[in-house]
Amino acid sequence: MATKKIGKYEIIGKIGEGGMGAVYKAKHPTLRRAVILKQLTLKGSRGITERFKREARLMLDFRHEHIVQVYDHFKEGNSYYIAMEYIDGTTLDRLIQIKRHLSSQAAILIFIEICKGLKYAHDKNVIHRDIKPANILISKKGEVKLTDFGIATSEEDTKLGLTRAGMTLGTPAYMAPEQIADSKNVDKRADIYSMGVVLYLMVTGKLPFPANMAPETLSRIHKGKYTSPKDINPHIFPKIQKVIKKLMHYKKQKRYKDLGVIIPKFNNFLKKYKNQETINETLKRYIEGEDINSIKTNLTKTKKNTSVLRSIFINQKPLFIKIISFITIFLVIGLIGGYFFYYQGLYFEFFKQKEYGSVKVAVKAHKKYKITDENYINASLFCKENKDTTKENIKCKFKEIKKKSTSKYRFYESKKIYLKSKAYKMNIVIENEKHYQDIFIEPIATQKKKNYLSVAKEIKLTYSRAPSLPLKIKFYFKDVNKNMNITRGTNIFIYHKSHWMKWVDFIKHYKNLLKTGKRFYFKFTKKKYFTKKLSVSVNPYQTVLNLNVSLVPHPGTLSIKSNYKGLKISLNNSEYYFTGGKNREFVKIESSSLNEQKLILAPGIYTLTIKKIDIFTKIIKTQKININSGKRVHASTYYDNKNKSIKLKVY
Repeated sequence: MATKKIGKYEIIGKIGEGGMGAVYKAKHPTLRRAVILKQLTLKGSRGITERFKREARLMLDFRHEHIVQVYDHFKEGNSYYIAMEYIDGTTLDRLIQIKRHLSSQAAILIFIEICKGLKYAHDKNVIHRDIKPANILISKKGEVKLTDFGIATSEEDTKLGLTRAGMTLGTPAYMAPEQIADSKNVDKRADIYSMGVVLYLMVTGKLPFPANMAPETLSRIHKGKYTSPKDINPHIFPKIQKVIKKLMHYKKQKRYKDLGVIIPKFNNFLKKYKNQETINETLKRYIEGEDINSIKTNLTKTKKNTSVLRSIFINQKPLFIKIISFITIFLVIGLIGGYFFYYQGLYFEFFKQKEYGSVKVAVKAHKKYKITDENYINASLFCKENKDTTKENIKCKFKEIKKKSTSKYRFYESKKIYLKSKAYKMNIVIENEKHYQDIFIEPIATQKKKNYLSVAKEIKLTYSRAPSLPLKIKFYFKDVNKNMNITRGTNIFIYHKSHWMKWVDFIKHYKNLLKTGKRFYFKFTKKKYFTKKLSVSVNPYQTVLNLNVSLVPHPGTLSIKSNYKGLKISLNNSEYYFTGGKNREFVKIESSSLNEQKLILAPGIYTLTIKKIDIFTKIIKTQKININSGKRVHASTYYDNKNKSIKLKVY
């Protein structure tokens, strides 16, 4: 079978199709690389045809690493074609959908990369007029590129009269107020406004204004009334908040006048990335799911082992800068050294040994008890001659001394505590136990002469738990997906005497067994929910146990059939969904195929959307569906290519 060709390009496959043309993936005959072929049939209006040809002419002149490159423009048969660079990756809007919102670091990197490409276009007197995440591509290598100059304006646009005064072109949610009123008479500040909306969306996951042209929405856009991004995501960098405010000012004269002014705003952040390769690698690994903070740390380490002092004196710097740098380094080293010298006790050991003494607490505990952060020891020391004045209140962090452990006991010790040599009262609380002791802390010099163990006064204690107390247990159950109370009708079982028994029977016959200081085993069952087992330990002093348990409902199934490949399927306006059942996953919904697609879903009401969208076609069909536990819902989609319609049947 002969390979299909369009012009000199070998077709690999069709990506999308609409009433006015199609988009193909093809192979360039000489570059031997994949390209995108955009097709426009001659059935379109003259304005659309001229825009298509103008887009090709504009982008053929562009040569920038952050703009998708156009290789060719030609006519064959009844269609025009543009051959352009193929980007193997994703769009920014898809990335935002997956991540919910981007980290501040990732948003800055992507934002600056877009700024670089858009500034190049602006410097060539081209205004994009349709800046939005769908027109920003990110390759699997981490390269960020701007595409789709189909409604861009230039001097040629004015001459051809492709945009009339009062005409609105663009995507409303991203358009500046002046572009909504008149898309013809806009300058680069309209694109700058759109960049503010894109940055807002990246760091919040939400648009500042609804994606419609309702009068209320238009009024808010023209007045610049939107929710502060900090109120949606309190973790964004303050610098981003400030930049968005100026980018999106409703008065264009108060916005940044050029993208070249914006890029330096983030120089302090960008200097951590030594070159373009480092930025690309960071974005590549971020898209793959790595934490950007760890990526940044790993990538900014240099391979040089040149010492700080050597770098100061070898580099060609003025003498006074070298001296200041040298003094600063030694001051920092001195401060760090002083910190450790003081807090490790060396200051007292060497210079205050006649005035200060040291004390530490040692605890011996049975192996079945373990000192943790949850049951720490608190030691309060009072000066003996003035019992009303607290001299110290110390929260001791204990370390297990494993070499002292025996078959029955563990041993824990605190760090040395340095105090003025005098008499103290010490109150020590270990969980539910309180120990009182009079102590006299002798000077370090005297302690050394007496050759104390570890050269410190040691307070030795044995830790034994108090008797068990009556325990009260309270239960509360909720649906893990809907977060609603489902306590009523839930069956509770407790493991007792090597078998499970109902909670009501246990309370009736063994109520007095509910004591603190024990481990309890529970099993929870409810109709249409998975059984859940749980074990809980209760310390001796904890007399109330509140169990807030999330139960997972049995999932239902949505089966989708179609007569057509490539229809976009979404649930609740998202191409991703959480699977139902115990092991929930965030899964992408595949496009329609001739084979049945099964989605395992948690019970609930969903909005099923079927879309046929490309550069020439936009058909959307939606329907509410109700998923019940253990039940299957069938959805049948039929795409009529001739009438350009979608039928959706749910049964």
